[in-house]
Amino acid sequence: SAYLMKNLRLSGGSVFLIFRHRLAAKIPSASLSGKSFLFNRLRYSLFVLTSLLLITSCSNDFDEYFKRPSWLEKPAYDALQSKGNFTDYLKLVNRTLYSSVLKGSGSYTFFAPNDEAFKIYLAGKSLTSVDQISDADAAKIVAYSLVYNSYSSAHLGDVAGTTWTEGGSVRKLTPYYKGIYNEDVSGVTSWVIDPYDQAGDASTTIMPYRYLSIFTPKYFSANGLSSSDYETFYNGMYNTLDNKINVMGAGVLNQENGSPEIDVENGAVYEVNRVNADVTNIDEKLTADSKGSEFRNILNRKLSDGTYQFVSYEENTDNTAYYKKIYPSSNISHLYYKSYSLPFSFNVERSANTSNANEGDAQTLFVPTNTAVDAWKEKITSLYDVTESEIPDIAWQYFLQAHMVDHLVWPSKYKSEINVNSEFLNGAGSNGSDLSSAGVDTCKMASNGFYYRINSVIPCGYFESIYGKMLMDKSYSYLIFFYNFFLTGFKTN
Repeated sequence: SAYLMKNLRLSGGSVFLIFRHRLAAKIPSASLSGKSFLFNRLRYSLFVLTSLLLITSCSNDFDEYFKRPSWLEKPAYDALQSKGNFTDYLKLVNRTLYSSVLKGSGSYTFFAPNDEAFKIYLAGKSLTSVDQISDADAAKIVAYSLVYNSYSSAHLGDVAGTTWTEGGSVRKLTPYYKGIYNEDVSGVTSWVIDPYDQAGDASTTIMPYRYLSIFTPKYFSANGLSSSDYETFYNGMYNTLDNKINVMGAGVLNQENGSPEIDVENGAVYEVNRVNADVTNIDEKLTADSKGSEFRNILNRKLSDGTYQFVSYEENTDNTAYYKKIYPSSNISHLYYKSYSLPFSFNVERSANTSNANEGDAQTLFVPTNTAVDAWKEKITSLYDVTESEIPDIAWQYFLQAHMVDHLVWPSKYKSEINVNSEFLNGAGSNGSDLSSAGVDTCKMASNGFYYRINSVIPCGYFESIYGKMLMDKSYSYLIFFYNFFLTGFKTN
């Protein structure tokens, strides 16, 4: 209302014309004659004059009445600036479009790295100043330090709804997404983009925003986890302060008043002691992992007709036309949405259909080393007297699925975890071995789940039972069909 009145008082003539137009529209032309006409004109003039006097007399009061209250907290940008130890972070903010977010209104949660955090980051990158950080990396760092909606420390580990789901949240949605990128598609360097959900849906309005993992005492308590679970991924980085909040590999620091959050006009700010710059997903981690290249080669396997067995590249011509306009200098002829024809796609952020469910879980992928994959192939071909090219297509799918879990697998829970083949990861459940026996080589946290590189292959009942003999022998193909249809547990029992 203040905005409307301030704009109305700028031009009395505009107000007069509005009133005149509205009143004339309500008076039939046939009635505008004689005394009735004069009376209406007089009444109309008095109405307009009174209205203008009211607006003019009140105009000076509006600024006073609607001015910023002295008790209102500062915007996030001003609050960080007044602290004095966020100079490097604010330098990056100033180079991005997110500066308006920190300076303006809205409802966000900010995880701002302090200057000490940037010293550590710069040293790790062999840089001496944040001015040497590229614009693209600056935007990535800032975008990944924000999450939508304001969360106090009391509810940082909860899922918002009609009531709070306490301890139900382990990750929050950020405004960061990758956009289009180049990838080899059947030997041709092509433009690719990730879909926003597991169905592989394409959209120019819903972006594949990435998630930021936030670990709180509430979440750990609700899921029976301990600091050792976290330190499997970030050794020595568990936050020992009384707030015990970690954001990826960073710890949240307390302020002078003992509270972990800084209340600001546009949300809540948390000071963190590390820069979270690694925003890669499981698919990107696998692509960059040279020790997992044999596993990746199976993912990129082609069928006899030359098409990919597990990877799908689908073009939406309308979206291709849209991105041609957005990126005119990128020479986009085709844009493909990449997904996997497996229980879940490694390049998709959303693990579920609702935002609330996505906050509480993600996926896990176990990637055997090249040595482990080669040893497995040698074992299978020798055991069943087949060549690698004779291994059935479906067998490769079973192999991959043995290493996929459609939720987060924490180290302490490994014994009870089941893969998407509905088999225990260790082959025996609670009576079997723990994660350490799998020969964990690397543990990494991705934006969409956990990435484990292991020195062994996950046991798979499809190959390690009498079912394997029938699976590998094509002369049993009809029998395999009926077993799959009627006796789903036969492979393991």
